[in-house]
Amino acid sequence: MSAAEVARLDAGSHFSAAYAGTPVPRLEEVLDLVGDRCRINIEIKSMDPYANDASDLVAALIRQRNLYDQ
Repeated sequence: MSAAEVARLDAGSHFSAAYAGTPVPRLEEVLDLVGDRCRINIEIKSMDPYANDASDLVAALIRQRNLYDQ
């Protein structure tokens, strides 16, 4: 699923009609919102055991926000 497809998903209507239309947040948005206020667990799954692109990108997001030692 592409980022554009994920952005079109409705993450809120499952919980309540009041939240209908709430988009799925991108990881960088979650990291910016949460910051160092709590610990989060990020799990990366890939069909290709040799692909490191996703983990490299996630590590870069964490490093940019100085959250790697939380």
